[in-house]
Amino acid sequence: MPRLVMLTRPQDFAAFQGGGTTRSHPLLTARFRRTDLETTRFGLSTGRTLGGAVVRNRVRRRIREALRVMAPSFQPGWDVLIIARPAIVEADHDSLVGALRRTLVKGGVTTPYREKTGFPSNQVTSVHVDAGGTVWFGTWGAGVGRLKDGVAEVIGTREGLSNDQVWAVTTDDEGSLWIGTWVG
Repeated sequence: MPRLVMLTRPQDFAAFQGGGTTRSHPLLTARFRRTDLETTRFGLSTGRTLGGAVVRNRVRRRIREALRVMAPSFQPGWDVLIIARPAIVEADHDSLVGALRRTLVKGGVTTPYREKTGFPSNQVTSVHVDAGGTVWFGTWGAGVGRLKDGVAEVIGTREGLSNDQVWAVTTDDEGSLWIGTWVG
């Protein structure tokens, strides 16, 4: 999984007071600020209204993990502050991921993958480009997609994949394709 670049300095968080845009959802609020950096950086705010330290740390871990899955679709040049709301504590994983995805798309940080643009699923979880230039993408519910020379192909349970809920796609040094699914 890609490593997230996190905002850590107080002046980075203070910069959100001066401008940018805000998008809200019942589970979270996100503030967006354009930068000239080559990466997208994230800051997390989990106030005491969420609960004790254990609860707040768990919320931060869940948000970071959801962001890691979406990282291949991030556009560079953004600072994003995610402010957790109390409803996020009881939200299931799919609700959290959906809220983050919708909020980041509205803020312009991520490009939505859609079935109508040629992807087999609206939920892309992993993107990998192999040494030959083939683009592989794992999806949540439609298996693995392959894009080579402008031709798209879908590989799912019908083609022998163990499960259509794919977490990761990568290749090793020998060029073998490795696919991590919900069941192994």
